[in-house]
Amino acid sequence: MPTNLTENDWNSHQATIRFLYLTENRKLQGPSGVIQEMLTKYGFNATKAQYERRLKKWGFQKYKKKDIWEAIAIKVTKRKRDGEESKVKIGDEVIPMKKLKKELSRYGYEAAFRHGFHGNPFF
Repeated sequence: MPTNLTENDWNSHQATIRFLYLTENRKLQGPSGVIQEMLTKYGFNATKAQYERRLKKWGFQKYKKKDIWEAIAIKVTKRKRDGEESKVKIGDEVIPMKKLKKELSRYGYEAAFRHGFHGNPFF
């Protein structure tokens, strides 16, 4: 049974949870999930709902919404049209070219990628 966790309890494990959830791209639950890892290695016992609330509070999102990708597509397309390259960052995360192409093409923005890229692996 999870204990009552304080703000300090969560904050002391924030970097580890971020690393496991975002950097290592682990699921929240499951045998190698964040919840299991935190319980096994650190004795940090919290429910899935507690994790979800905390991740939302910290702004830890694995997936971006359509409106964010569309805003990025508009900006990147405009900069490309003006002959400028862009490095796309969302928060502290630099978006790799492969992911950027995939996400933008999902919403019909392939035009920004038609002629390929030279030099910088980012826009």
